[in-house]
Amino acid sequence: MAHDDELPALRASAFFPSLTVTKSPLRDSWEPLADCLAGAIEGKPLGTLQRLGSYSFIERNSVATV
Repeated sequence: MAHDDELPALRASAFFPSLTVTKSPLRDSWEPLADCLAGAIEGKPLGTLQRLGSYSFIERNSVATV
């Protein structure tokens, strides 16, 4: 298993066996992260700052199926 199938230098599909991954591009996290940091600096409660981003699950040969 690996996280983030969007790293250009490391392709999870190139491993043997090809790795099962979650796909959640890092580039999509910068704006929510900046909003969280700004909110924390402003003193907003941490519980209100948490965000769940979108992701995909890509099953490949690194997991066994029953």
